[in-house]
Amino acid sequence: MRAADRVLRAIRQTRGLRRAAAWLAVQYIRFTVWSTRWTVEGDAAKNGLVARRIPFICAVWHGRLFVTPTLAPPGYRTIGMISNNRDGDLIAEIIAAWGVEAVRGSTFDHAKGRDKGGTQAFVGAKNALTGACCVTITPDGPRGPRMRAQPGVAQLCATTGCPVIGFGYACSRGFTFKNWDRFVLPLPFGRGALHWTAEIPVPAGADDPIEAHRLAIEEALIRVTQSADRAVGRRPVEPAAPRGSAAPGSA
Repeated sequence: MRAADRVLRAIRQTRGLRRAAAWLAVQYIRFTVWSTRWTVEGDAAKNGLVARRIPFICAVWHGRLFVTPTLAPPGYRTIGMISNNRDGDLIAEIIAAWGVEAVRGSTFDHAKGRDKGGTQAFVGAKNALTGACCVTITPDGPRGPRMRAQPGVAQLCATTGCPVIGFGYACSRGFTFKNWDRFVLPLPFGRGALHWTAEIPVPAGADDPIEAHRLAIEEALIRVTQSADRAVGRRPVEPAAPRGSAAPGSA
């Protein structure tokens, strides 16, 4: 096991180290967001919902989570759906610094064929979506495929009647990791672009409204994320192949 892996494992398993790591992460996020020169596009729909204190669902790809807790609307109850694992423990401690609550549970684990608390998290999010409340969800879940929406956001919208919006961000200075989600870690003192979608409605006349809405959410999030990349001069991150599709060149 590499030294970095040993450190990460110790942080995940030791509460004291996890709290220290969360504190450091909070300071880094605050400083980086503060020192970045941001341009914001397309936030009229989000601002309108907040002004009318309407509950809504906010979608963002897993790889663009860095700034998410800093966007919690003042005076809103803001909830993040967080994985039910030790990495999720660390994330829950980080987002708490901005008053963001955590509803714990992962999407269905296709590799192991089991529900990892996703049903419980779904119910918690559904019950919370009343009054001035925002629930933030990563539609590509904790395992991907990258930038491919699973049906949870569309199902939550159908169940609650709450509107869905999404956002993506990019920074001129930072790292894009070579992991499954291509996580973007900004560096301080760069330029940043934060692009929002309009409300993402269910396509009219769809035979399968959940699937049609899932695809609409996926397409809207891909567009705003890639437009943010282009705005800061970065090559846009491409979505992974959908789950179950054949790899290029395979028979």
